[in-house]
Amino acid sequence: MKTIKYIDLYNRLRNDEELTIVQAIRSIVKIRHFDPEIKAALAQWLETGKCDLVVEDVSFNELTQEEEMKPFLAFKMLDWLKREPLLAYQCLAQRHMLDDLTQTGTAHISTAQPQDVDKSDIEL
Repeated sequence: MKTIKYIDLYNRLRNDEELTIVQAIRSIVKIRHFDPEIKAALAQWLETGKCDLVVEDVSFNELTQEEEMKPFLAFKMLDWLKREPLLAYQCLAQRHMLDDLTQTGTAHISTAQPQDVDKSDIEL
């Protein structure tokens, strides 16, 4: 397995991912605990710029291109998918739901009072 120098990783996190000092250090701690397969894919990506890793039918390229995640966040997501697939899938689904809610459009909400009053309520 290729050795990744912490200072190089720190600089990439700070510059490429635009993380704060604290965020970069926390990310390094998380990366140290990655699954060995994820670490190997990260080392390959750092060396070649390419990664064809797929975890639970989710690929690195799908996360970085379709989900528009930054690369290190994509690796974190792949590690999470490997460790806790159900929770990670739920997180991805919520991202899509929130994206749908932020779409702009128009809707007409009527403020007129209904002509027929609902008489199905029970008076107590």
